[in-house]
Amino acid sequence: MPVVEIHGVVVDENGAIPVKDMGIFADNRGTLITRTNARGQFTVTVPDDQATTSIVVWREDVMGAGYRIDVANFRERPLIVAVERGARIEIYVVDTAGQPVAQAKLSCSTHGGTTNAAGMC
Repeated sequence: MPVVEIHGVVVDENGAIPVKDMGIFADNRGTLITRTNARGQFTVTVPDDQATTSIVVWREDVMGAGYRIDVANFRERPLIVAVERGARIEIYVVDTAGQPVAQAKLSCSTHGGTTNAAGMC
């Protein structure tokens, strides 16, 4: 089966510094396809007859980015992904007596926000 190689590069939020070791996931499979090299570059292979694909870049300390792209648009040019440094958030769920709560259901949103003077968002 013929394939198309989609080449890309991951850079910082200013578009200047390559970001190495970013995990590259494709087609919403949740499977790591590859990682960026020291120059922030990566290559993903998709079937030639596939019109679109999803590409997600992620690393624990960086805000990930996800794209649904038209394969035809990136046959001749690279996909450039700019990412921002992220922050680690640890959440401890406790009951009213301050005891840990096991199996608590949590949900996290990817919508950004900025903390106020009290550090709350």
